[in-house]
Amino acid sequence: QAGRVPELRSPTTHALTFSLSQVFEGKRRLPPGDTTADPRNAPKIKLLNVQTSSIGYDFEQAKEEGRTGWVTQSIQNSITSDLLRGFTFSVSHNLWDGPVGFDSTRFSPSLSSMSARFSLTGATIMNVLALFTGGQARPEPEQQDVQTQGDLLQPQGTGMGPPQGMDRTMNRMGSGPLMGSGFRASVTYDDQRSEPREIGGQIFEDPANRTLGLQFGFSPTENWSASWNTQYNITTKEFGQHILRLDRDLHRWRATFSFVKTPNGNFAFNFFVSLTDQPEIKFQYDQRNVNQGR
Repeated sequence: QAGRVPELRSPTTHALTFSLSQVFEGKRRLPPGDTTADPRNAPKIKLLNVQTSSIGYDFEQAKEEGRTGWVTQSIQNSITSDLLRGFTFSVSHNLWDGPVGFDSTRFSPSLSSMSARFSLTGATIMNVLALFTGGQARPEPEQQDVQTQGDLLQPQGTGMGPPQGMDRTMNRMGSGPLMGSGFRASVTYDDQRSEPREIGGQIFEDPANRTLGLQFGFSPTENWSASWNTQYNITTKEFGQHILRLDRDLHRWRATFSFVKTPNGNFAFNFFVSLTDQPEIKFQYDQRNVNQGR
């Protein structure tokens, strides 16, 4: 009939997606001789948590000429554990040697990236031992980064942040390790890789970029804290930035000494004192060296 609107139907899709998640848990042992607590109520510890990203298969796509049903280009696996504070390990693989879902693309898994993170404190090792010996767990210190990476490195053509506003930069960095908190450290590892490229019939492959980040901090006395932050490029065998910092609690005043060296050779020294109750009352000294030759 004239003027009849045809009925629109969405194409039928049949797809399958699956992922994997495995969690292994344990309970702390009760102290020897403790008969007052119920073992069933003992706190649980996540020994190992393994997460695998999803993989998809499209049955309708597989019916098309020159196509396959696979729709997942890469897969990622991550592992976490409560045994080591802040521990995270993740690895990614590219599953194909080209765009996914085509007959001409071969299944060829290759490592694309890998990263690891963990932190250590004086209580970490004791807590791991307590888990297996039934000892009493010690509370971890308050979570606080030793340094905030890059806060002092705000490039403006020279690789150094502006001298003005340095006090705001120092405030964003936090106070480093807490006074009297003891030793703490953080370790990061990153491995980034790129796929081979074909140019003029030749295969070019860029080297992997591997970097190691280290952060250390400790409080030698109740009112002093010290920290060091650095990066090391394993690929080029060169150190990147260095950040050294000393904090002194002067009761109602706080003093901060910091030294920063950037990868291009520039460095900055900063001395900053402020009143705890009134941060606007402060004294600041900055010294910067800019290497124009690099």
